[in-house]
Amino acid sequence: MMRRENTDDLAAFLAAASGQGFTSAAVSLDAPQSALSQITSDLETRIGEDETGNSYVIVAAL
Repeated sequence: MMRRENTDDLAAFLAAASGQGFTSAAVSLDAPQSALSQITSDLETRIGEDETGNSYVIVAAL
């Protein structure tokens, strides 16, 4: 089961990635823009590599 803070981080990332950008997402989530930027960086670090050594990067879907 995903921990609560992980779902909050994912929701913040999705708000920024949905086309709003960090600034608009921060306003809609009532959070500092720098916090959303840090959340995204932290998620990229956590998701960045699986147990087999394959690397992953979060990118925008077109």
